[in-house]
Amino acid sequence: RRQASVTSIDSIAVLPFVNQNNDANVEYLCDGLTESIINSLAKLSHLRVVARSSAFRFKDKGTDPLSAGKELGVRAVLTGRLSQRGDDLLVSVELLDVRENKQLWGDQYSQPVSNLLSMQRSIASEITNNLQLKLSGTEEKNVNKNYTEDVEAYQLYLKGRYYWSKRTADGLQK
Repeated sequence: RRQASVTSIDSIAVLPFVNQNNDANVEYLCDGLTESIINSLAKLSHLRVVARSSAFRFKDKGTDPLSAGKELGVRAVLTGRLSQRGDDLLVSVELLDVRENKQLWGDQYSQPVSNLLSMQRSIASEITNNLQLKLSGTEEKNVNKNYTEDVEAYQLYLKGRYYWSKRTADGLQK
């Protein structure tokens, strides 16, 4: 009977990843990784994903993730922290159930920057597994889709998106 009363998780907010080292040179990676995960999850038909513009209202505000989730009206919230040491990225993520006030999943990824694309795909895949979503073959391909093998091109793309999203003359010029 308890199993029947459990509501499946059908909505998620991916909050902006925190720049653990406060390193301005890593900020674009935090925003880019957050945005990439939002875009991957948004391809899933049975999951409502909060838009980037709504999730990024909480950037640098120090808001409790559960409060943010309640304000955004979602069942789950993904939070993350990113730091860079030399050529290595350390990414910590947590998936929280807003209604039950509990952690559903958490993990740490420590990989070279050159593995950024595969790390992003791994995180998105783990989220779908932990939300216990049933994915069609097409949805699974979309979550794991590899748009480029060129890590430098991907980093330049993320930098471009980062500066573009600032909506300033200087940002657009960069």
